[in-house]
Amino acid sequence: MEIEWEEPFIASRSTVTERGETAVDTISVRLDLLMPLDQETGGVAPGAARTYLNAMIDLASRQNKSVSLIAIQPDSTPLLEFLGSESNQAIGYAMVRYLQQETRPYDMVARFKQPVENGMPAFLVICPFLEEEEANSLALRLQTGLTAKTGGEKSAWLSVSIGVTSFSLDASDPDSILARVRDALRRAKKHGGNCIWRYTDTLRSLIEREKETPDTN
Repeated sequence: MEIEWEEPFIASRSTVTERGETAVDTISVRLDLLMPLDQETGGVAPGAARTYLNAMIDLASRQNKSVSLIAIQPDSTPLLEFLGSESNQAIGYAMVRYLQQETRPYDMVARFKQPVENGMPAFLVICPFLEEEEANSLALRLQTGLTAKTGGEKSAWLSVSIGVTSFSLDASDPDSILARVRDALRRAKKHGGNCIWRYTDTLRSLIEREKETPDTN
């Protein structure tokens, strides 16, 4: 059940430029490795992640760009319950390493304040300068990769639920956007797990429900 990991991806200035990023194109080391870490997972501590999110929201808003969040948590399974907390902690560390190697140096992989399920915590990826559509594509790639690393699509022993959102005019502070991605993750689990739920999916479902409600006037 051992997972093999590649060396972490470190983007050079030219690599980042080719991807169209301009605001932080001099970064060549992962910023989250310089932040206070959560001792149980190896991800950035929640408080430090919130501080970074606040700074990125301020920077992105001044440049008319976006910041997206991806919340990831393994689904509850009998196997994870059987493995116990020690093995699940090792899986959590491996997930953090995988998320780091698959994201940009200035994306931040942190522990997410979310109830632990079967000993497995949730993780948060802060993605500056990504629109929600781009973040959703990244989330799909992360989900596919995690499945491939743990046995393939048909025999994977690990599945994850993912919530995705971006900051907007009505959610322009850390608490609001964190609440939205938490709601998106909850809805992904509510829909059976092993899926991705965008906050805009919630808005769309509310609008559709409103349209279906009979007008009593």
